[in-house]
Amino acid sequence: MNKTVLIIGNGISRISYDKEIRAFAGETGGCNDIYKEYGEILSIISGHEQSMREAIKYREEKGFDYKILKGLVWSGKVGELEYTCNPKYRQNTGAALIAEGLTLGCDVVLCGFDFGGRDCFDIGHDTLDLSVWVKAMRLIISDFGESRISFIGHNHLPFLLSDNPDTFYSDLYLKGKPHIDDERYQNIHNMKNKEESKFNGKFRDSILKNIGKKEIGIKSTGIIMHPGESRKVDSMIAFKFVRYYPDDFEVYSV
Repeated sequence: MNKTVLIIGNGISRISYDKEIRAFAGETGGCNDIYKEYGEILSIISGHEQSMREAIKYREEKGFDYKILKGLVWSGKVGELEYTCNPKYRQNTGAALIAEGLTLGCDVVLCGFDFGGRDCFDIGHDTLDLSVWVKAMRLIISDFGESRISFIGHNHLPFLLSDNPDTFYSDLYLKGKPHIDDERYQNIHNMKNKEESKFNGKFRDSILKNIGKKEIGIKSTGIIMHPGESRKVDSMIAFKFVRYYPDDFEVYSV
C-alpha cells in the first residue's frame, strides 16, 4: 500500500475543512504562508524565497520541525531538502509539491486547491488569471494518472479530466463569481466578498519600481521587472512583488 500524504493549498475552500486537515494522520505538506496556520502539523513546506525565509524564523521561534523543500524554477533557493521531480512541474508551488509526492510513489490528498480565485492570505488574488495552475495540474494527471489523487472538499477531477478549457474557472472568478459549484465554497466566497469590500476602490493602482540589480518576475502576474524599471500596476500585484522581494522593490501611491 502506498503512503498517503496531505498537501494543503491556500484557496479559501480549506477554511471549511480545518477539522479534517488537523485530523489527518499522515505526513502533511503545504504552500508558502501555510506555516502560519498549520506549522505544528506540517512535515514539509515550499514556496517563494521570502516566504521561506520567514518560515525559517517562525520555525525557530515556535519550535516547529517542518522541513523546507527548495528547487522551484523561479524562486526556490531557500530550504534544506531538494525536489526530485522533473523541473517541468516546478513552475508553481502547488503543482511542484503534488508532483513530488507522486514521484516518490505516494498517494496525494489535496485540500485548499481551488485553482485560482480568492486566497486565504492575499487580498485581490481573484483578480489574477491563474489558469496556468489548471494547465499544470492537467500535465501532472496526463503523466501520472488520476488514481493516486483525491480531494478533501470539492472534487476537481471531473473538471480536470473534461474537455473544458483551462480558463473555465478563471472566466468565472475574474468576473467576481464563485467558480466552484459547492455550497460551502460559495458561502465562504460571499463572506470574503464582505470582508474585502472595504478595500475596493481605495488602493487600485501603484507605481512599482525595481531598485535592485537583477531582472525579477512573478509568473502568476505575467510581469517581469528590469533593474531600474518603474511601472503603474494594480496595488495587489505591487505588494506581492514587495512581499516576496523586499530588498528589490519599492511601491509608491499614484
